[in-house]
Amino acid sequence: MSVIKALLAADAVDRLALTIFPVFLGGGPRLFEDGLPAAQWTLVSQAAGEHGTLSLVYDRTR
Repeated sequence: MSVIKALLAADAVDRLALTIFPVFLGGGPRLFEDGLPAAQWTLVSQAAGEHGTLSLVYDRTR
């Protein structure tokens, strides 16, 4: 299990900052294989970058 998956499972993460790059090279490891853990997340920031990148910041809603 990766560190991030273990921290999410232990409910030890308050903020997720994700940058998504549109690459079409085939498969790869998935960060959230079964979706996010049973928690509520709120999108607090989003920004589109060059070449289709997307930056997303989610805060844990407690």
